[in-house]
Amino acid sequence: LEIVEREHDADEITREVLNTVRRTFLTPFDRSAISGLIASMDDAIDEMQKTAGAVALYDVTSFDQEMIDMAAIIVDAARLTAEAMPLLRDVADNGDRLCIRSYCRAELWSQAL
Repeated sequence: LEIVEREHDADEITREVLNTVRRTFLTPFDRSAISGLIASMDDAIDEMQKTAGAVALYDVTSFDQEMIDMAAIIVDAARLTAEAMPLLRDVADNGDRLCIRSYCRAELWSQAL
């Protein structure tokens, strides 16, 4: 139930971001980059909701270690994303901090592979 609520919250945020991008004459980043980022984030949340739905539907109660590891990587990636988003407001001043988060994201990606 909470996952469904969070997914609806994410859909609302996606609509707000896309509407703001459409209304804003100048954006700090390319419009397609902003739209692509929010669409990717929304897609990821949609997939998480589908996964949670399948787990509930099939009453899955135990998970292989690989699945647990994958979930931990997703949680770490979400944390990094949450930390990085506010830093994008001032890339010039936050470049070093964004670079560190980008490196961490690359490390998570290599773990996932």
